[in-house]
Amino acid sequence: MLGFAFLCTLHGISPPAIAIETDATDAHLRGALIRRLLEEGRAIAPRTTTVAIVVVVRSLRHSVLIEASQAGQTTTAEIDRADPEVMALEVAHATIDAIRRLETAGPTEPPQVPRVALHFVGFEPDPAYFAEATETLLEAGFAVVGSKVSAEWTLCVWREGDRGFVFQRTQASDCPASPPAAAPQPLVAGVKTEANAQAETITEALLNDLQASIEARPAAAPMAIPSAPPATERPRPPRWFEVRVDAGPLFRLQPIDVGANMSLAMGAGHWGGMARVEWMPSLGTVNVLDTAATIGPSVGWNLGQRSRICVQLLGGLLIHRAKFETEPVIHRFDFTASLPLWFDLRIARGLGLHLGASAGIATVTRTHSVGSPEAWTVVWTRSPVRVSVFLGIHYRATWNRRTS
Repeated sequence: MLGFAFLCTLHGISPPAIAIETDATDAHLRGALIRRLLEEGRAIAPRTTTVAIVVVVRSLRHSVLIEASQAGQTTTAEIDRADPEVMALEVAHATIDAIRRLETAGPTEPPQVPRVALHFVGFEPDPAYFAEATETLLEAGFAVVGSKVSAEWTLCVWREGDRGFVFQRTQASDCPASPPAAAPQPLVAGVKTEANAQAETITEALLNDLQASIEARPAAAPMAIPSAPPATERPRPPRWFEVRVDAGPLFRLQPIDVGANMSLAMGAGHWGGMARVEWMPSLGTVNVLDTAATIGPSVGWNLGQRSRICVQLLGGLLIHRAKFETEPVIHRFDFTASLPLWFDLRIARGLGLHLGASAGIATVTRTHSVGSPEAWTVVWTRSPVRVSVFLGIHYRATWNRRTS
């Protein structure tokens, strides 16, 4: 599907300008995000100019929080921390989705600042360098667009060797495959790390060249823009829904049984609610199936990028079903409560394995006997206390809510 910004470009309309704010320490994430937005045909403008949408990306302990605001409306998204490349891709997709949800009023007036199209010819720049180069241009008052978007100037950048660059400022929309003879000499990095040196060297030269070309141009008056939510204002946490299936040994102070369990849970942020069903069969002289149907609150915390711990307090009904070969089925009902504890390990997006343990209790000890009143023989008995260990698989889906 064609993006909103691309459709605007086809019709000669400038897409809404976007201001990006990220943590200063995460240059890789910022560079990857800006590059993806430029590929979408977006215009990245300084925060001090007229912008239609403000995007704030904050790095939390175990996640990345995205807030996009426009004219008093705000949308949020939260991405769990993962591999830097994977996380950068997920943040870019979530940011674009948040921006599109705000673009309901149609295109707005473009920012009245010089627009520069960055075109890297024949190579992909390092995200950290890309972020530094873009940030330098934004701080100087330029709006940065992608190479396929019309702009007042195009900056063509070619790689020369392993550590040098050649650049040229032009008003043409396309760049040749190789630098012309009139282009400045290669810019060679210094003794610092390659990414930092490249960024400092080329952005300083580009900035000087561009600044000299617009000194006679009157600067646009800054205009009021929608402010990002205050740092103390917490967005509404994302909702989640999960399904768990697991099985394992069950101990009731008697012979070990095997239990199978299924759980459904949903909530927002750390808190939620869970409904759980436990099946505890045992076969022999008497065939017994105990079924515990419980419900209660759930709370969980992230331990790392892929791990999480959860605990629930559940209560409900224990259905005891027993059948002798020649006797009718017996049903008994008791109150039961349990305290499950889980350790989750995410193995793919939304999909994970979990290892857990649960302690539960019922109201009475159940016993079945055969024989006569003078000589009963106990053939089945279980304590009201049960302890189980289980291993299983789960799927967790999350979605975000608009702030009020």
